[in-house]
Amino acid sequence: MTEDLEYGIDLGLAGFRVQYADEAHSDADMVSGEQIARKQRQRWEHGRFELVRAKSMTLLRTACLRRSAVCLDLALDLLVLPLSYVTLNGLRADRARSPQRMVVAGDASVAVDRLGCAASLILYVVRGWRLSGIGAQGLLDLARAPGFLLWKILLMMRRRSSDEWVRTDREKP
Repeated sequence: MTEDLEYGIDLGLAGFRVQYADEAHSDADMVSGEQIARKQRQRWEHGRFELVRAKSMTLLRTACLRRSAVCLDLALDLLVLPLSYVTLNGLRADRARSPQRMVVAGDASVAVDRLGCAASLILYVVRGWRLSGIGAQGLLDLARAPGFLLWKILLMMRRRSSDEWVRTDREKP
């Protein structure tokens, strides 16, 4: 389902570290249609969770037995949720109670924790934007994040009908 990620894990288990190669390039055709992109993203999302289930313990065991930093890094990468899921969980956490109501109810530590988490998330995203150097266009792209989160929720709610890998349709040049 996520062949490139799985291949990287297999290489790590074999003792090889995958590294960034600035001189490398790929001329693959990307999909631009929303419906095709949705199918591909759904395959990636479900494939990643299948890999978490199938490979995490193997990577952790191998990391311990071989004292492999590569396998530990790969295991931790699998086990850390993508940023969109962290954001969704933060928004979902006790959504019925606003920070002001928590303080009034005498639960200020929960309000401080939640506000701290929200501030950390915002700082993380803003820092990434600043380091990217893409300027105002990046801010415009960030303004579309709520729509992406909604799309992600809808994607998660769809059930996969099959675990079979289906090639993503490519557009004709």
